[in-house]
Amino acid sequence: MASSIETTSTTTTLKNNGNTYATVDTNDDVTITNDLVVSGTIKTDDATQASSTSDGSLQTDGGLSVTKDAVLGNDIRLLSDACRVLFGINLEVQLTHVHNVGLSLNSDLAVTSLNGGQLGGNRNRIINGDMKIDQRNAAAAVTITTGNQFSVDRFQGITSVSSKYSLQQTTTAAVGFVNSIKALSLSAYTVGVGEQNLIRHHVEGLNMGDLNWGTSDAKTVTLSFQVRSSLTGTFGGSIFNYNGSRSYPFSYSIGSADTWTTISITIAGDTSGTWLATNGVGMTIAFGLGVGANLSGTAGSWVGAYKSSASSTVSILGTNAATLYITGVQLEAGTVATPFEHRSYGTELALCQRYAPIFNFSGSNQTISGSGFAYSTTAALINCTFPVQTRVAATGVTVTGTFNAYNTAGGNSGNFTGIARGAGNSVYSGTLNCTGGSGLTDAQGTYLLSPAGVSQIEFTGCEL
Repeated sequence: MASSIETTSTTTTLKNNGNTYATVDTNDDVTITNDLVVSGTIKTDDATQASSTSDGSLQTDGGLSVTKDAVLGNDIRLLSDACRVLFGINLEVQLTHVHNVGLSLNSDLAVTSLNGGQLGGNRNRIINGDMKIDQRNAAAAVTITTGNQFSVDRFQGITSVSSKYSLQQTTTAAVGFVNSIKALSLSAYTVGVGEQNLIRHHVEGLNMGDLNWGTSDAKTVTLSFQVRSSLTGTFGGSIFNYNGSRSYPFSYSIGSADTWTTISITIAGDTSGTWLATNGVGMTIAFGLGVGANLSGTAGSWVGAYKSSASSTVSILGTNAATLYITGVQLEAGTVATPFEHRSYGTELALCQRYAPIFNFSGSNQTISGSGFAYSTTAALINCTFPVQTRVAATGVTVTGTFNAYNTAGGNSGNFTGIARGAGNSVYSGTLNCTGGSGLTDAQGTYLLSPAGVSQIEFTGCEL
């Protein structure tokens, strides 16, 4: 049977050998029921904007295959909450939309910038966020008393009461890390309404000035970290400025005890207040271990008062022997928490030494960098060269262990009974006034020795 056209009052039908190929109804809609091969161009003058799968000028209930390049003059909309874009002949690279989260890529991504800034490094404003540097304590536990005491470098314990918790560098760490800082409750203590117990980290103003906080151009930042606790529930912390007149309490949840949890908190930059861009305290990040109601605030918004944690959060001090471990602390510009920026040990140590020029010795007759001279048979001035330029000149010195000096006339002196900071200190070096020794030759050159055992010299006052 040949091709035919059949017409009724409502439709016109094109058939071939009895099979229907196309139907035109009274609305001039054309329905094609078999393959259509066009050697020219299909063009529609309908300018309907597509907003769903059931409108627009070109609709199909099946798939659409395009052999050549497709050029579109406007948006591509993928409406599924789990839609994917697949690349490669084997579809090995997949970009997936994760509902209410974002995009997930199952392969490496090569980009030239991240969050509008450099990709390669220096994203993290936190120094020693992986807790691997502990110059002062060599992983020994530090009981936090009423003062501000450091555990690992750049992270210090703050307390309103004495000896309620300790801090310590540990090797209990999340995957991809070697160390963490551990807070251990030393009793079951009920925190008073005006008391606070914190792990605190200061960011120098010179390292955050580009965030433009305190102005209308303030940049959004993202704080991320790994955390683990013997307790579960909602925990808190805060970001605040140098004088505590602006605070942003935050909260985070730990759902399973003794299990590492990844936390990411995006914070809109503060457009108010004073945020230093000098070598003073630019901002402080605090993790609450037990904070009273008067020093706690609503999580998730800026407030013009000092609040060191979020309200109604877990106090590890309330449970004897409760623990909280933290590592991988990162603060970066932008709304995305990127993978933790691992820096080399030497780089991280040098960053810490800007605030803590510390000389550690563990063997026999080890020398300190620098030299000096004897000004009597029992005393000497020794100038110690710092490994890096410090934030400010040292104002004090703390000495543990035993030290003597090498006498250029021959042999070591007797051990010094007193070592104090001398005159003439700068950001490049510190001077030690060493007294109570013996066997020195007046006006002869000399240098400092650690004769045996573990000893340490810490120049103080450079910290924030």
